[in-house]
Amino acid sequence: MANKIIAFMFILVVIPSFAQSNLLQITSPASGTIVNPGQVVTISVSADPSVSNVAILGDEPLGFTQATNGQPLQFQLTIPSNTTIGAYDVGAMGTTPDGSVVDSPSISLRVDVQGSASISGTQPGVLRFSAAVETIPLHVIGSVSGSQLDITHSLQMSYSSENPQIATVDGNGIVTAVALGSTHIIVSNSNGSYYVSTEVGQLAKMSFPGLGETLPGGSYGFRWIGSNNATAYRVKAGSTQGGNNYYDSGSLPTTTLSQTINTLPTDGRTIYVTLLTQMNGQWANNQYYYTAANLNIAQITSPSKGSTLSGASATFIWTAGNGPISYQLWVGSTPNSHDIGFGTGGTPSRLQTSFTNLPTNGQILYVTLYGYVGGAWSLQDTALYKAATIP
Repeated sequence: MANKIIAFMFILVVIPSFAQSNLLQITSPASGTIVNPGQVVTISVSADPSVSNVAILGDEPLGFTQATNGQPLQFQLTIPSNTTIGAYDVGAMGTTPDGSVVDSPSISLRVDVQGSASISGTQPGVLRFSAAVETIPLHVIGSVSGSQLDITHSLQMSYSSENPQIATVDGNGIVTAVALGSTHIIVSNSNGSYYVSTEVGQLAKMSFPGLGETLPGGSYGFRWIGSNNATAYRVKAGSTQGGNNYYDSGSLPTTTLSQTINTLPTDGRTIYVTLLTQMNGQWANNQYYYTAANLNIAQITSPSKGSTLSGASATFIWTAGNGPISYQLWVGSTPNSHDIGFGTGGTPSRLQTSFTNLPTNGQILYVTLYGYVGGAWSLQDTALYKAATIP
């Protein structure tokens, strides 16, 4: 039988294959059938009686199955356990009495993972393009039953771009740079989404403050890491992404890597900051957002937040909020609790309260300040302290 297989493969080499023939047809499974690594798939073939030495040949690594003259023609095709997720063509081949080779129309078997996969990362972890039009294939690594697999082409996966004007991605995870800037490619399946940082060109990056950080007041100094390819920078701040209704620095020299903005709002809203880099005569940007200081609510000012108390007694003082007509201050051993103490605003301005029974074992104390506004209690401020340690 081994000689027959060798002889058959020799025929395939020396005799050109005819066009697809009606003499051979794969009758099952249907094209597009989903199979799993390690699975044994039965391939059924309908062949004209004149065709002999019928065999199945699949794209690597599916390989070649043994030829047979038996009827009905059924072949057992084992999907190798290390097969990469994706689509593979499978066809039937045979020989006619004159020694010519005929083949069937091929079907596609879709190799996919069995069960849901958890996305554990991508290769590369960060996409960096030097210019537009460049492409990079993204490979997604997933965890399936404790094994790490390339699930890029799994039917479970979907791909999208946070900003298609900077980079696009197709259904196979191929990412194409469109313009200078930064965005994220979003890799998703039923278990969640994974964001891949994507940069086109080397742009300046904000180094301080951290993304999403709450600013301390209406003035703040922003700092950034420069770009070797930059010819100028520009900083804008606004109430919308890309806006400049709070501030616009105009063009800045490349020696400037910080800028203080003194016109920021102080009502707790989101502030959008745009850091632009000029390269090759074009402006590109990185977008950031922060939370404005909320000076319209009461805030704990004493003792200093994060400090260690001096003993079992302490007086907590706070600023007046815009709206509260009374206050409650809770002290607890867990967040938002008052198992240790509960007080209301007292004299001289009803913006302070004192405790004399605080623990002295060095534990963490959670302090929560509420204000009564519009007929309901609303959260004003929180703070953490460390209790005094007294033997």
